[in-house]
Amino acid sequence: MAVEYIFIGPEMLRLARNFSDIMENYDKLVETGKLEEEIENLNKGLDGFFKNYDVGVDRQIFELLTDEYLKQMNEIGLPNILTTTSASALTKSIYNKSFLVDIEDAKNALKKVNKRVIKKWGRDPGMMLFRQLMEKFEVETIPGVREFQGRMDGILKVYVEGKQEMFPDAKHWADANGTMRITYGQLEGSAPNDGMEYADHTTTAGILQKHATGNPDFDLLPDLIETYKKKDFGPYAQDGELWVCFTGSNHTTGGNSGSPVIDANGNLMGLNFDRSWESTMSDYMFDPNRCRNITVDIRYVLWVMDKYAGATHLVKEMKLVN
Repeated sequence: MAVEYIFIGPEMLRLARNFSDIMENYDKLVETGKLEEEIENLNKGLDGFFKNYDVGVDRQIFELLTDEYLKQMNEIGLPNILTTTSASALTKSIYNKSFLVDIEDAKNALKKVNKRVIKKWGRDPGMMLFRQLMEKFEVETIPGVREFQGRMDGILKVYVEGKQEMFPDAKHWADANGTMRITYGQLEGSAPNDGMEYADHTTTAGILQKHATGNPDFDLLPDLIETYKKKDFGPYAQDGELWVCFTGSNHTTGGNSGSPVIDANGNLMGLNFDRSWESTMSDYMFDPNRCRNITVDIRYVLWVMDKYAGATHLVKEMKLVN
């Protein structure tokens, strides 16, 4: 419950962690001359944080999770700030007064940072809650969890060894560290919403189109742009185009990035690296009509090595199958 509440619950608490890092390391940052750099980095990050931040939604999440935290953790012991208030009262205090829920207030808090300002941060209700939660978590929760995991690891080894010896013909779970995990599907696009359709692949034309929007995430080097425009795709082309990525109905999850994607004959087709936005719920509900993994086409990788990077000698060492 503590992990869900502090680290993946209200976004306000995630921002509090960044401010808390400066509070805890203030003297060291001043001594090493890195305080201004840390403040500047945090200031720049505020735009990205608040770009998609909805204070109303965060407020509702906070109140619901705080209420649940109070119920589940009451017997174990609560931080001081939670023993003298209710979930609704604390929500009202933080979301009406804390500088952590408003971009202008957060930026103002970073102006002329000194010890007096640091102390003022410590009186902010959002910061008070985060720091008390973290202190209790690190001092009381983490040591117990580590001790429990250590004992469990030792007991589990004995259990697994005994299970395999007593029931040698029974089915046992696979060793995930020593066995290959595989998922299968088809190369196909999707139509996740009414009137919306995704093709099953993208090409270099799409890279140039994104670059033209001026978004810095899609900036290209001038020589790469020229290489694209020459359209010298060589043996890597399909119907006159160079595929960059393709999507498939494979069920992939966290940790699969970089996994090889092979065809029915075991030939390498590409490398899995992402999922479409509409597929991000697939760990909880896999919908074969919309869930698609995204793979970089190995022909694009070879083209970059060969035609752009000039590493043709590496391509010659490989066995290519058409």
